[in-house]
Amino acid sequence: MEAPEGSRPRLVHELLESAAVRWPDKEAVVVADSAALAGRFTYQDLNQRANRLARWLRAGGLSEGDRVALLAPNGLFYVTAYFAILKAGGVAVPLSTALDASTLVHQLSICQPRFLLVGPRSERVVVEAAPRLAGLAGPPRLAGLAGPDEGPRPPCVALAAALAAAALTKAAPGLQVVVLESSEELAAQPAEDLGLALSPCQLASIIFTSGSTGKPRGAALRHQGLCTNVRGIVKSLSLTPEERVLAVLPLSYVFGKSLLTMTFAVGGTLVLENRFQYPATALTTAETERCTGIAGVPSTFAILAHRTDLGTRSMPALRWMAQAGGGMSPALIRELMGRVPSARLYIMYGATEGSGRLSCLPAEELTDNVGSIGRAIEGVTLTVRDDAGQPCAPGTVGELHAQGENIMLGYYGDPDATAEVLSDRGYATGDLAYQDERGLLWLVGRKRDMLKVGGHRVGAREIEDAILEYPAISEAAVIGVPDELLGDRLVACVVLKHAAQPASASRADGADGADGADGADGADGADGTAADPDDAPFDPRLLQTFLRDRLAAHKIPGTIELCAELPKNASGKVMKNELLQRFSAPPASPCAS
Repeated sequence: MEAPEGSRPRLVHELLESAAVRWPDKEAVVVADSAALAGRFTYQDLNQRANRLARWLRAGGLSEGDRVALLAPNGLFYVTAYFAILKAGGVAVPLSTALDASTLVHQLSICQPRFLLVGPRSERVVVEAAPRLAGLAGPPRLAGLAGPDEGPRPPCVALAAALAAAALTKAAPGLQVVVLESSEELAAQPAEDLGLALSPCQLASIIFTSGSTGKPRGAALRHQGLCTNVRGIVKSLSLTPEERVLAVLPLSYVFGKSLLTMTFAVGGTLVLENRFQYPATALTTAETERCTGIAGVPSTFAILAHRTDLGTRSMPALRWMAQAGGGMSPALIRELMGRVPSARLYIMYGATEGSGRLSCLPAEELTDNVGSIGRAIEGVTLTVRDDAGQPCAPGTVGELHAQGENIMLGYYGDPDATAEVLSDRGYATGDLAYQDERGLLWLVGRKRDMLKVGGHRVGAREIEDAILEYPAISEAAVIGVPDELLGDRLVACVVLKHAAQPASASRADGADGADGADGADGADGADGTAADPDDAPFDPRLLQTFLRDRLAAHKIPGTIELCAELPKNASGKVMKNELLQRFSAPPASPCAS
């Protein structure tokens, strides 16, 4: 249930302000974390906290349009600071807490923030980066919120002490550390809204892409684009004020950001679970907090399906699950539908450059259309175009382009990269797709994931989906290792389900591309068919045999690498660049056993 048409928020922070007026005493955020950081916070409380911090930022010299970087895990500090920055007229620049010092400095050099707000558990990388931060043009002021629940030595105090010990503040006077005591400096600030007259066309946030296909770039997003996208998401998922949404993804990425804003748009409750390294704990939180919805990327649901007792949990409140952040295999989709039949499963597609989500396949259409990403959500136009930029006929594969208010202004500080993806045809997503006669969109794969194997064009996603049909496999990533004869030599990196056991050999070589799957000979059962994967330890040659009935010979990976886990960034996307670096050298030993 959204606000009436005439009172719809046009600025992102108005989502919080409107909810604080309509539902002041309702839980806005529940933080499921260690005892020191856990808590429950109402809309009124959260709005007042954000107002006080916004006023402190303005008093500290923040002007409209100034960037404020935010480095903090999911929690009260993050949510308060995010809305405070926007209320103060600033541009929020969320940063991943998984960044190393070099990447942190690089991203700060791009956005050139006036402030860097440092939250719990985030001070170590800032201390490491401090010598280089001091050298930036106009180094940011560093500020952390020290409250009574953060222990005797909160992170920002430790940060200040470490910098002082290194004499960095003396060497570079512009590098300041401010410790905000919530009982003093912030409490002294008025709790009322600032009421700044901001334009919906103003820049609201710079969100860095996940970097799964290259170096992260900062997408510059406007208030009106973010608000328009939120409305489209709310309508697609039929969200109501009764929502209690479990969030395990970092709010610093666009998927996590959209969970925050869509929940506040309807006056729901966002349940932040920071312990997903223990997935069973996350499910327990969903149970005890009576969560109505769970959102995640494919790896999120693979972990829940294969490493927890998802199918036997009692979660009567759970009404829906929503997936985005990469293609989810048909095998996993069917498994989720079977394990949690009472919950509607929405397949969504999105992009940081599009403020969040771009399409949705309604749950009621999923059974007959597994593999589709649905249709464009409200406020978005999606068109499949050929290499000349012309719309493709139904059934013809081309590149997917997106148009709408939600599309970014560009990559901040990078006009060349912007020109590569933005044109009068909209945003070129880099994804290959086709549209059927009913208007449903089907992804084929990333353009840069199309490989050349012995003269054939091969899509990695098709192979990955086929591999994930194999009962023993939980995750798969296919890469093309440069090869003088074939062009690309197919390597499949796979992760077993929790119950599966590897055979003595964890790789199979010899079935390279143009030679078909001959390297798998000898792996068959006595009757010439592949042995039942559930009845024997995992043998990669059996997987190759399994793929013979599903893929052309040149699409069967000649090398199967068994991995304990696939490298992922903080948003849960597989980092294929890392796999390519790891396996481009001649095979020597498996990456895990």
